[in-house]
Amino acid sequence: MNWITTTSLSLASGDAADHRLSHGSSPLAPLSRKTLGSVDACDVCGEQFTQANGNQKRCSRACHLAHYAAAGRVHRLGRGLKPHVSQDPIRCRRCGRSFLRNSNRQAVCNACSPAYAAEQRRAAQPDAACSTCKTAFRRTARDMRYCSEACRTDPRRRADGKRECLRCGIEFWNVPDSHKSAGPRKYCALKCARGAVAGSSHPLWIDGDAKARAESRARAAGTWIYQQWRSAVLRTTDRKCARCGSSDRVEAHHIAGWWDAPALRYDVRNGEPLCKKCHAREEGRRTRERNLKLLARAKCASSA
Repeated sequence: MNWITTTSLSLASGDAADHRLSHGSSPLAPLSRKTLGSVDACDVCGEQFTQANGNQKRCSRACHLAHYAAAGRVHRLGRGLKPHVSQDPIRCRRCGRSFLRNSNRQAVCNACSPAYAAEQRRAAQPDAACSTCKTAFRRTARDMRYCSEACRTDPRRRADGKRECLRCGIEFWNVPDSHKSAGPRKYCALKCARGAVAGSSHPLWIDGDAKARAESRARAAGTWIYQQWRSAVLRTTDRKCARCGSSDRVEAHHIAGWWDAPALRYDVRNGEPLCKKCHAREEGRRTRERNLKLLARAKCASSA
């Protein structure tokens, strides 16, 4: 602390002491307070009130704010109040207590405002019929379809009769699926539905063990004759893709499939250099064509 601050503080304390001495009080004398419980008159409306803290001058908050408004000031309790909002206390429509409103349209106090808003929203929703039991109920949301949790979760109330599972033969309640275009259910559970189209039951099933065929194909790719065939195919286009001309990650593609034409597996004329993207696109096209043929064959066998 420098000498300028020290001097100013000493002068300020001296002025305060002189002011108290001039008014006939000592510098350390406490401020005068009124007796708690005494009756005084409000300096705004003139009504009598009982002292609650010893320094009270007005009877209510409304008179307190009116006093500051008359002086052209805004009290901290009145911050945010707009000049056109009426400062007359009104009675809450829900609990009946008096309060000062924040807007001219306010009908309930701040404590009752959330509950009152919820009641108004519920009253605005029209009555509806439960989709399960068909009884009328009052909605609390626009998209409510069921009157209770039991109607929403009980499958027997939403089921369209009983059906027999096509895989295990157990009877189950046919609860409609959420998809409107879906037909009646055929299986009692997801396990039966997946088992009905797994393995040899799938319409795209190819005779033979798929895992063993994949292992056999991977072993063949590591043999010397396969590596010679791959190098010869890539040399035909100087290790560039035959479709897009890219030289990034070029692979050897079998024009006739590995399992479709076993006699042409190591024929250089049956190979085509393709980059990884073009190779994946060609294999996907071949898979789709094979699946369509298998599906057509399965339909013909089922219709016969």
